[in-house]
Amino acid sequence: MGVTSVIVRPASGLLCRTEKVKALFLLQIAIAVLGIAFLVLPILTSYRLMVVFVVLFGGGDGVLVTCFVVCVLKCFNEPVKRNSAVGLSMLWISSSIIFGPPLSGTAFVFILQILVPSARTLGQEKQIKKSCN
Repeated sequence: MGVTSVIVRPASGLLCRTEKVKALFLLQIAIAVLGIAFLVLPILTSYRLMVVFVVLFGGGDGVLVTCFVVCVLKCFNEPVKRNSAVGLSMLWISSSIIFGPPLSGTAFVFILQILVPSARTLGQEKQIKKSCN
C-alpha cells in the first residue's frame, strides 16, 4: 500500500500540473475509487483480491492527498493565505482521524442501548405486566 502511494503521488502531482487535467476531477475519481474499494472489501475472499484492494487503496490515497493539497492551493493567491489554508485543512483532516473512531464507538454503543433493550429491562417489564393483571 505504501509503495503504491509513493509511486502514485508524484505521478498525480505531474498530472495536476498539466492544463488538460483538472485537480478537482482527479480528486473526485480518487474518492470514487476509494469508496468502491471499501464497498467491495467485505466480499474479498482470496489473497489476490486483497492485493488488488491494497493497490487500489494505495493509489486512491496517493491521488487523494496530492490533489487535495493542489485544490486547496489553487483556491488562494496570497502566500500567507495559502500557508494558513493548507495548515487548517490538514488540521481538520487529522482531527477527524484522531476523534472519529472514539466518537463512532460511543455513538454505536449509545444507539445499541436504545435499539436493543437489555435482558434486565425486559424482565422488569414482564414483572410490571404481571403485577398490573
